[in-house]
Amino acid sequence: MSIVITFDVQAKEGKKNDLLALFTETLADTRAFEGCIRVDLHTEAEIQNTVFMIEEWASKSAYEKYLAWRGERGDMEKLMSLAAAEPTIRFFERV
Repeated sequence: MSIVITFDVQAKEGKKNDLLALFTETLADTRAFEGCIRVDLHTEAEIQNTVFMIEEWASKSAYEKYLAWRGERGDMEKLMSLAAAEPTIRFFERV
């Protein structure tokens, strides 16, 4: 059964466009990664620096492999250079 993941991150002041550019640049690879079913990128209308993704993966282990791959490439380091704090990642199962 697939898993739905929310990924919520606050950009540093003045860095939201840079953060969106990073996601735009990397989402094609995310969508092509084994186990990725879908990824949708959103911004919050009320909170200007919030970037939010809703992802669906074949399994939590597939997502964990993906995150490890992103870490090995240095992408998480790039993300954190633009983020005000650690992203909030939540995992949901269908009921």
